[in-house]
Amino acid sequence: MPKIRYLSRLFLTGTIILGAVVVAIGLGRRSGLFEPLELLWYDRLLQWEASAQHSAADPAAAHESSFITIVGIDADDLRRYGWPLNDQILANAIETLHQGSARVIGVDLYRDLDQPPGGEALRAALQHPNVLGIEEQVSGIAPHPALAPEQVGFNDLVLDNDGVVRRSLLFVGTLEEPFYSFVLRAALVYLAQVQPNAVPLVLGSEKYITIAGHSFNLLQPYSGGYDRLDHSGYQILLHYSGTPLPRVSLSQLLAGEVDPALIRDRAVLIGSVDPSLKDMFRTPYSSGLREEFLLSGVEIHGQMLQQILSKSLAGQAQRRFLPLWAEDLWVLVWIGSGLGLGFLLRRPLWSTIGIALISLALLASNLYSFRVLMIWLPLVSAGLGLWGIWVLVLAYRAYRFQRHEQVVMRLLGQNTSPEVAQALWAQRDTLLKSGKLPGKPLVATVLFADLCNFSTIAETMEPEVLMDWLNDSLDPVTQLIRAHNGIVNKFTGDGFMAVFGLPMARRPQEIIDDAKSAVRCAIEIVKLLETLNEQWLAEGMPQARMRIGIFTGRVIAGSLGGRDRMEYGVLGDTVNTASRLESWDKERMDYPCRILIGQSTYEHLITDPKILAAMQLQSWGAQSLKGKAQLVEVYQVIPLGWKYIPLPPQAIVP
Repeated sequence: MPKIRYLSRLFLTGTIILGAVVVAIGLGRRSGLFEPLELLWYDRLLQWEASAQHSAADPAAAHESSFITIVGIDADDLRRYGWPLNDQILANAIETLHQGSARVIGVDLYRDLDQPPGGEALRAALQHPNVLGIEEQVSGIAPHPALAPEQVGFNDLVLDNDGVVRRSLLFVGTLEEPFYSFVLRAALVYLAQVQPNAVPLVLGSEKYITIAGHSFNLLQPYSGGYDRLDHSGYQILLHYSGTPLPRVSLSQLLAGEVDPALIRDRAVLIGSVDPSLKDMFRTPYSSGLREEFLLSGVEIHGQMLQQILSKSLAGQAQRRFLPLWAEDLWVLVWIGSGLGLGFLLRRPLWSTIGIALISLALLASNLYSFRVLMIWLPLVSAGLGLWGIWVLVLAYRAYRFQRHEQVVMRLLGQNTSPEVAQALWAQRDTLLKSGKLPGKPLVATVLFADLCNFSTIAETMEPEVLMDWLNDSLDPVTQLIRAHNGIVNKFTGDGFMAVFGLPMARRPQEIIDDAKSAVRCAIEIVKLLETLNEQWLAEGMPQARMRIGIFTGRVIAGSLGGRDRMEYGVLGDTVNTASRLESWDKERMDYPCRILIGQSTYEHLITDPKILAAMQLQSWGAQSLKGKAQLVEVYQVIPLGWKYIPLPPQAIVP
């Protein structure tokens, strides 16, 4: 039953800690507390991935496999053509691309007003069905009036809270009231030429969008590391290419200096790339590892379009997300790992090594999921839950340790030896139940000692002097008992009771060693008493005499008392026998210190020739001790080299 109660309490404590951490992590995720750190980790993963791809990829091959070419209006173009570009220059660029057999010509430039000269030429160029223009919904900038509705898409970019573009907004509204993005329009026009029989667009529930028969997972409020994401419309995670898209300048295009392969059968986007035009945005690569700290709007649109065409035409895998319940389960698994580790590994060193290994396993599994399985899983919430619950369990165990220490120190009175204390702490959880030491059957050696003639001495001394004299006697004796791995269980005014063999069950050889330790300790007390008596004699103080009784046998050891007052008690016939040996036949005391042992202790002593060489064992025969129905064989231990002569019987005072 005590073990069941202990396990029940441990289970309840673990459940409370687990529940508290799960609630805290859940609230943190739902409130968006962890999202900034999750997004930083996501950016770092993309940077490592891009570095690996960049070092292994052939730039020429990457350009050949690209579906996109960017015609960037850079600083040289601005100096040559001015800003904004006039309609004629833009018309010439569109016609050049059309003649070069571009599948899609996307103009990522606001053109709601004419910029003469060349207005008619531009309107004519915009009549080609594969030419697309932009509008902006937020500020209400309209498209060029020459563009048909199906040639227009919004170019608004969605920024995360830290100003980084990680998402692509493809569509807003319904098929009855549609608002297509510039990128989605371009993808549909391109795929219609390559896969004319495919269904152009299917808007599913809030889980996916299908473009020309290819499904894309939509972002949800808790996808990956996002927490409470505003997922309005149809948004997908932007999968940046590991290498920059091929880019040429407007001047090169108009001068005929562009490789025809960069135009033919490609989606070509025209837009500004010069930072002075304020069309630059932060990307996941903006914090380092790449030279492209900022990307222009047209290049980001190109990355979005490249992502859609790569999946639709080349089968490139896209990152996925687990459902919210699966992500929560993933986090819960790591929290549970920290809980189990905290309770199973009790040594601080092993527990620290364990948490480090589990943390590495979390990191490795997160990397493997991101790079190989293409699944973005939350790391920060899982890591904080893992470490948080581990720290809480350690704190709980430290609290329990302190409570146990207080109980033990109160029960044992700080009179245990280092060896006994170490044995106690090694198995404290099985010893301490509900703040008590449950009764435990043991085989131990009990030593009772009493100062003789104490009442007479007390009558001749002041109380303060008497207390000092008594402490001078008992304090060094206590130290000797501790040195021999014994416990001073109680003081009885002018005496004490010590036990050898607590608090753990002992093996047979250890029981023998306990008996020998008790007798050795008694001999050391005799020697100490000789020294103290010589000192007191020189100081004019009374001399002390002592009786000691030792017996080995079975006892019950545990805490006695209630919640407010407890003490460590040792009960059993062995205790009574040792007490009777100490007080038996008080007048028969031939030396200042008398040591009597029982038959069981004697049998343990005679197995060791070394200890027999340091003493004499005198048999007193079978004696009828007070309160004992059976006779007890009694032996007197006489240390060799005893200095004192036998005392006459009249000198003995009970």
